[in-house]
Amino acid sequence: MKINHGTKMKAAIIAASLMLAGGTTAFAQYTNKSNVLDGSGSISSGGGYTNISATGQPGGVSQTMAGTLPLNAGTIVNQAGFLTTFFLKPGLLSGHGIPVEIDPDNDGDGLSDWAEITGSSFSPATPTDPNNRSTAGDGISDGAKAVAGTNPNDPNAYLRITAITNAAGQCFIAWLAHGNHERTYRVLAASGVGSPYSMVIFSNTVAGGATPWYVVTNVISDAATTNTRFYAVDVTP
Repeated sequence: MKINHGTKMKAAIIAASLMLAGGTTAFAQYTNKSNVLDGSGSISSGGGYTNISATGQPGGVSQTMAGTLPLNAGTIVNQAGFLTTFFLKPGLLSGHGIPVEIDPDNDGDGLSDWAEITGSSFSPATPTDPNNRSTAGDGISDGAKAVAGTNPNDPNAYLRITAITNAAGQCFIAWLAHGNHERTYRVLAASGVGSPYSMVIFSNTVAGGATPWYVVTNVISDAATTNTRFYAVDVTP
């Protein structure tokens, strides 16, 4: 019997091609994790001191974190180089739940540690505590005060409605603002509990206030007071 090996091989190739064309091909997800320590360094401990040294630092120490603020605009945490291969205080965690040694915002208030130390987020520049969300101790975060432009060291200086009064058929809403036309405010109204603050009663900047913080109590009136309303105020830098 004569066997045509060439014909059989061609048939096998065609069959295999048909199987590939008619089936599905799945590729397993592959993740490669590696830790590389380049250069040189040492750690020694004895008595009352610990010494850590490094030479030939490879790569930069850089990091981005998941979030919505400019500080945390990325989704990848990259710890490059010798200095982040171990932590001196691994149990000392920041507001984000990671070691404070690699967290650019220890207290999680929206301001970087560098901005808090230098005070660059405020005018005038005012340093705040990078390990305390509310330096003034009033429960308002330093990041929120930076947005509102209020003094982070003054527990009475923060964006809030100070009074709502009725007179001559009108409702007067007063709030603590940052003057000098440096912030835009909106006074919003809702028709009842649980209703959205969809009515804009006021939207503008505010004048007045004394340097350096330009604190001023601003008052506007709402003439439509036939029904009970709830008010809120927000700010845009």
